Amino acid sequence: MGRIMGMSLFTFGALLELKNHLVLYYNKKPKILFLSYPDILVSKDDLEKVVRVSLKNIPYREDSKEILNWHKGFKKLGKIVETVSLFELLGFDVSVGDIVSARGCETYINLNESNAISSKYDIIFDNVLHHVFNCGEGIKNIAQACSLNGFIYHHNTYMAPNSGFHNFSVEFYKSFYILNGFEIYSTVVGNKYNNWVIECLQLKGPALLELKAKTKIACIVKKIKIIDSFIWPIQQKFITYPDSKKKS
Repeated sequence: MGRIMGMSLFTFGALLELKNHLVLYYNKKPKILFLSYPDILVSKDDLEKVVRVSLKNIPYREDSKEILNWHKGFKKLGKIVETVSLFELLGFDVSVGDIVSARGCETYINLNESNAISSKYDIIFDNVLHHVFNCGEGIKNIAQACSLNGFIYHHNTYMAPNSGFHNFSVEFYKSFYILNGFEIYSTVVGNKYNNWVIECLQLKGPALLELKAKTKIACIVKKIKIIDSFIWPIQQKFITYPDSKKKS
């Protein structure tokens, strides 16, 4: 199996908003790259409430039963909508990358390796960086592949020990992206799947959060300029206080 992940209604709606922004302001059909095939863990009825068009012609996956056996707690859906067909209907040019062809449509991408992504994309959806051991090279690969005025949507672990190699802080994204030609578009932390809609918290500056286990972070960034070379960040507090002393 590859790093197969589930997509919630919260994430689906956010990706639609990014597409609408690119169409409205840049008049382009967005090229989207999914870093692993995202199984949509939402019913057609609920999807139609968001897109407001009929999805009756969108196929279900023939291997829906096996997929739902993988995603605990979602067997009540019965069937899984085919992700690529859905996003193409909604106006995306879709590509999927992974280390294996788990759903049959993936191109080989290993984020541990330098220059892992050969093309440019207007939207990159990452829900695998916490599974990438060399996460610094991984985030650099993702940033390099983002087109000017494009978006990266990270959906990674914030507090989920042993779900992957890493858990990421707000500071991780902020420190890297601000140095490397991006602006932070949105950052929320909350519980995965449907509870995101209810329990997500907008983060503005330092925050002390009381969160349940298996918490995810969703960070969206926008590329606002092209840079000559990437900069590896030093954490801001060690720049502000290099001697680790706070003046009274």
